[in-house]
Amino acid sequence: MSAALTLSEKLRTLPMLRVLVPMVAGIACGSLVAVPIHVCVVVTVVCGVTAGLAIRRRTAFLTLYVCLTILFFGATLARIHTPRPVVPQGGRVWMEIVLTDTPIVREGQRGAATSGTVTRWHPDETTPAEIGWHLARERLLVTIDTMWSLGAGDRVTFRGYVNPVSDTVDSYSRLMRARGYTGRTYITQYSHPAVAPERARSLALWAKNLQIAATERLRRLSGNAHGGSFIGPEGYGANAIAVAAAMTTGDRSGITPAMRRSYSRTGASHLLAVSGLHVGIVFMIVNALLWLLPLVRGGHIVGNVLAVVAIWFYAALTGGSPSVVRAAFMFSGAQVALATSQTRGPANIMCGTAVVMLAVRPGLLFDISFQLSFVAVAAIMAWFRPLYSLVASRWRLLNVVWGSLLVGFVASVATMPLVSHTFGVFSPAGLVLNPVVILTAYLTVGFSLLWIVVPAGFLAPVFRWLAGGSAWLQNRVVEMVGSVPGAAVEWTMPLWMVFAVYAAMIIFTAWLGARSTCKTAGPFILPR
Repeated sequence: MSAALTLSEKLRTLPMLRVLVPMVAGIACGSLVAVPIHVCVVVTVVCGVTAGLAIRRRTAFLTLYVCLTILFFGATLARIHTPRPVVPQGGRVWMEIVLTDTPIVREGQRGAATSGTVTRWHPDETTPAEIGWHLARERLLVTIDTMWSLGAGDRVTFRGYVNPVSDTVDSYSRLMRARGYTGRTYITQYSHPAVAPERARSLALWAKNLQIAATERLRRLSGNAHGGSFIGPEGYGANAIAVAAAMTTGDRSGITPAMRRSYSRTGASHLLAVSGLHVGIVFMIVNALLWLLPLVRGGHIVGNVLAVVAIWFYAALTGGSPSVVRAAFMFSGAQVALATSQTRGPANIMCGTAVVMLAVRPGLLFDISFQLSFVAVAAIMAWFRPLYSLVASRWRLLNVVWGSLLVGFVASVATMPLVSHTFGVFSPAGLVLNPVVILTAYLTVGFSLLWIVVPAGFLAPVFRWLAGGSAWLQNRVVEMVGSVPGAAVEWTMPLWMVFAVYAAMIIFTAWLGARSTCKTAGPFILPR
């Protein structure tokens, strides 16, 4: 066996991490400091030319010049991609908008909430024939009067107002702006909406339709296949299937307010929002089902291809949400790394994916879903293998249980500071609960996906018992833990403390990486 790599040698095997750090710093500076775009461009070019000359002369400051180039490049991207309103705000205008999400009626709202992209507009006091339509591509939050039956892909022309993105909570406004939304509009009975006969077509809308079809199939397990909501009888009925749908397809329309509060109180609300955790569950399930395929000639190639296809099919099944697409890229890279025996490939893929996504949309840096997803996956990649090596045994089934519990514990610890700072809830119970509900999440997602892809309607009672039963058990555990005094504390961690905690985590990661040994056990692959 080769000697273990030192920490500095391990860092040199992660080139994308060295690109990601200065890019993140540059995007943060460009977003917080209003530097003119042309200044950022000029400084980026100057630093880039200097770095090129340093390469030829092999100067000692090459690393510094490269880091400065990436930093100012990130600042340039942040200034360029800062969302700016195109449609006039405050006055009434005619707009054509394509709805990009299924409208959902949430508690306390008077209409159905969705989002859309304005494709063209013109002032209200004129007609299109006079001045023509102004082309646009602006993302808006949309609230629709419940008297109108509209869905994702509908192209609607209406007269209305565009207001700034505002809310009683400033963090919500910042989050929406980070996601690219520049305003909010309403479609009411006075808007005179006209729906075009042909719906818009795109890959994203195809994924939305696939998500709707998968959700409708899950609804059949609760005896409510056509319309309505999941809310129904207790036990293995509609409430359990609603949780199964939220965890499998990302449709949370059937989650009751009481159930939402229970999950939030116990720090398990991430289970109801499809993210990297759920893609990781699919990744583990698929690899477990295909583990015998390499015994056949060429089976390892077929198995890896099928695993990547399954990951992306699941990403489409959930509507192609950004968090799932990010995770699909990461786990596809992990699959390729496993196929080529490159144990540090997944970490490089994760950092490379983050670099590409931040280059395309720098505002993601301030998106809490991006932050939670990246931090959780990074912690699992950094901590799981060395910690797992301490509990791995000869018993394969026991290793699966220990590994699943460890994944939940690591993700909970890593995301707890962000959750407390953003949502104002500190849940000590989550450290104990999350590793346990990870086990039920495997069962719920696995059986739900099997029901969706297997055309066997006569097995509905069996899958109702399997998928609904595991979701019901999970709900009961969450409710019981949530009822314990002190399970959650309303506390917002200060920003300086968040940075201090993550600095300590980075130091711990460096120490753990320096001490990690090489071991392979059970179904989990550890560094050589």
